[in-house]
Amino acid sequence: MHALFLREHNRIAKELGSLNTHWDDEQLYQEARRVVIAEWQNIVFTEYLPNILGPSGITMLSTYNGYDPTVDASIANSFATAAFRFGHSQIMPLFARLDTDYSPLPIGPLKLQDAFFAPFRLLEEGGIDPLIRGLIASPVKLRSSLQGLNSNLTEALFAQAHEVALDLASLNIQRGRDHGLRGYSHWRAFCGLQQARTIDDLRGEISSARVRGRLREVYGDDPDEIDLWVGGLLEDVVPGSQLGPTFLCIVADQFQRLRLGDRYGWLVGKWGE
Repeated sequence: MHALFLREHNRIAKELGSLNTHWDDEQLYQEARRVVIAEWQNIVFTEYLPNILGPSGITMLSTYNGYDPTVDASIANSFATAAFRFGHSQIMPLFARLDTDYSPLPIGPLKLQDAFFAPFRLLEEGGIDPLIRGLIASPVKLRSSLQGLNSNLTEALFAQAHEVALDLASLNIQRGRDHGLRGYSHWRAFCGLQQARTIDDLRGEISSARVRGRLREVYGDDPDEIDLWVGGLLEDVVPGSQLGPTFLCIVADQFQRLRLGDRYGWLVGKWGE
């Protein structure tokens, strides 16, 4: 993604340079940067978020009437450390590598566990373009109630760089504890969701009895003990979205504040336009 937008920046800078031959390099850089930021925000707010939040999440966002200096646009710990890491559940175990006709290359797909810390593959196996095409043409991983993250992330994370492979789920849980995040029940209350006294009281959001049983094995029967990342990830998704109700609330709140509190932001009248 970094390389993709670096290329876009350079493309725009070249176009602007041909139209404004009197601009120096610094002005070309800054103006191209402004355009790329606007492009990025446009993609996030009008294409990405509607698919992630769905109709229910979009309604959580108030009408945009311009920059509001009273809004705190800083990143919430609950968002950065837990809620937005829902994306780990969308990572596929294989990366397709496609040619310019979007047909599979003879070298085949790249396993996720073989991609970590392996820049040599870009030099020896066709560069980043086949991977970018593969990402464009491939869906995200479908989250199931019994597999939040694919096993490449929980059993073989950074396997090429470590004698013992790491576990991304464990890292996420520990990170939340290191950051002092309040438990899952606290954030349900923050979002105005019904409070649960037992694990089975969560059956409205976590419908799988097997998953609730596993939660009970790990945390006992007290929902207050559940880590935010774990509880939020295991919730059934709200129809039309990619998130359960707790993460939907936290993510919608964050992007709402990012939009209202950015005095340099790319401005649109309504979501989705």
